[in-house]
Amino acid sequence: MEVAGVRNIAQRSGPISTAVAALWGKTGPDRAWHPLAAHLLDTVSVAQELWLHWLSPATRDWLSEPFDDDLSAAGTFFAWLAGCHDIGKASPAFQIQVPWMHESCRPRIRGS
Repeated sequence: MEVAGVRNIAQRSGPISTAVAALWGKTGPDRAWHPLAAHLLDTVSVAQELWLHWLSPATRDWLSEPFDDDLSAAGTFFAWLAGCHDIGKASPAFQIQVPWMHESCRPRIRGS
């Protein structure tokens, strides 16, 4: 079963703006960072796999009840909701938490 409407979302969503690409979602040692958009799409992919291969059929059925028992619609919503989990990281309040990221992303956001 495929989660309709979400599968291959990265290929279907098209290019993103320079400002969106400049937002960071994760940082690591040596100034390594992972873009927020990529982090959210990664989460969508993990949620899809959880829905399709990890959740029990009984759990998928239960989560599908608000969707008139449409497993595909429920799975799409499940993946979308997971993908939205860190959308607050797009806020200025979050983006300024790491000084070196704030300094490097400000010109990219303004230049878009």
